[in-house]
Amino acid sequence: RRHSGVGAAQGGHAPKDRDPLRPSVQLTRKGILVVTRIETAHPYAKYNDNVKQLYALESECATAGVPMHFYNLHWREQSRGAISDETLVAYQEDIAGYDVAGIIHLVDGNCDKARVSRIFTKTALPVVVVGDLHGAFPEVLSDETQSGHLATAHLVGSGHEKIGFIAYETSNAWMRQRIAGYHAALKEYGLEGNAWVVKVPYPEHARSTSEFEEILRPDVHAILPDAMKRCSAVLCASDVIGKLILDYERDQAVGADRRLAFVTFDDRILFRGYDMSAVSHTPEMEARTAYQLLVRRIMNPDAAGGKTRVPGTLFVRQSSRRQRIEGGLLK
Repeated sequence: RRHSGVGAAQGGHAPKDRDPLRPSVQLTRKGILVVTRIETAHPYAKYNDNVKQLYALESECATAGVPMHFYNLHWREQSRGAISDETLVAYQEDIAGYDVAGIIHLVDGNCDKARVSRIFTKTALPVVVVGDLHGAFPEVLSDETQSGHLATAHLVGSGHEKIGFIAYETSNAWMRQRIAGYHAALKEYGLEGNAWVVKVPYPEHARSTSEFEEILRPDVHAILPDAMKRCSAVLCASDVIGKLILDYERDQAVGADRRLAFVTFDDRILFRGYDMSAVSHTPEMEARTAYQLLVRRIMNPDAAGGKTRVPGTLFVRQSSRRQRIEGGLLK
């Protein structure tokens, strides 16, 4: 079955004196459908960003008195990221059968995005996506360029001039955007001549965080001696690289005069005990933004779509407070 959104039933516009985020009668009666892919049996499932987003949406809906329905794409196929033609049709039929006011899809990073976007083609309901789904629907995305700029500006503000970036060798847009923000900040402060980006292979097929870390370890440790000579501070593509820097310093008994100041990204709970400064996009903020965007689209189906970017937040901890003085200069 196909179901039209609330906005269509109301002529596509909310009354002028109405709070645009106040749920309509139809929204509070029908609710929304949240679709994602979560491996609930995975030992680290509770740390998954999609799980955090799901809880945040549940809280938003409960506060607003809006029913929330959940559909897990994982239950039909257990293989990593796979969606067969047969399963695709079944997903389309299942989702088109929900009598809800709108849909939020939380993108799983391992999914086949082209196929996943086709899941929603059999419904006329408003759809908002959290993550990158190639622009098929309105998207809520992390502002990774702003994050790279923010992390670099923080290190410059702490007195560093020779700032490097230990990045991943990957085609993922978020990595390119973080590097672009890094270069933009250095240029803004007149330090573009000091730019130094070194890339390590991205272990995208690792089956766990610990395996991801062990695959990265030799590559990261191999470039650290050069990084310590060239730079006084670095940006780390993720908190895993930050932890590997700390492991190297411990194993090699690196003195305080050679230690790197650094800022990581992600700020996952698993790594917060290491006192690493980080720029983080909280999944909860992305989910709340998606909810607000969906409510607006339900009330006004003609509202502009496109991409809504959520800025990162800097958490300053000990790793970026490090300073080493050599020859009277902060290097």
